[in-house]
Amino acid sequence: MLPAFKKILYCTDLSASAEYACRYAIYLARQTGAEIYVLHVAEMPSPDALITLETYIKDFGGREAFIKQRLRETKEQLTQRLQDYIAALPEDEKPDSGHIKAINVLEAHPVDEILHQSKKLDCDLIVMGTHRKGVAHTFLGSVSKRVMSNSRIPVMVVPLPAE
Repeated sequence: MLPAFKKILYCTDLSASAEYACRYAIYLARQTGAEIYVLHVAEMPSPDALITLETYIKDFGGREAFIKQRLRETKEQLTQRLQDYIAALPEDEKPDSGHIKAINVLEAHPVDEILHQSKKLDCDLIVMGTHRKGVAHTFLGSVSKRVMSNSRIPVMVVPLPAE
């Protein structure tokens, strides 16, 4: 017998494919009663970006405040997009109020953080989208591919439907 889904980690990069994958996370939560934990991992700034930041914001506290503001604004954007997305769903497809337990925006290396959060939250499933290349074929993004290769729980990778 397969284990029941109690906690789903829905990972989003704020792309259209990730938004489409959200529908699957919500559907599975409705069917199984699982909780959904939403995660967006902002890529760590490159060394060049850090040098630029240091050039324009001289004090360390100011740089820290800038980074915190960036994460806060991303979380606000993600929360609003999720609310708009859910509001547009037909009533019979909307999640119950208790399904979405948390929305987290973190700055880290995406693969490592997704795997860390899935363990920390004791999730049963990771749901994420894919990236499209060209007209005819879909390929797994490097993050999706590496999460699938290293996860010890099932990973559902959802492609965008054919146009």
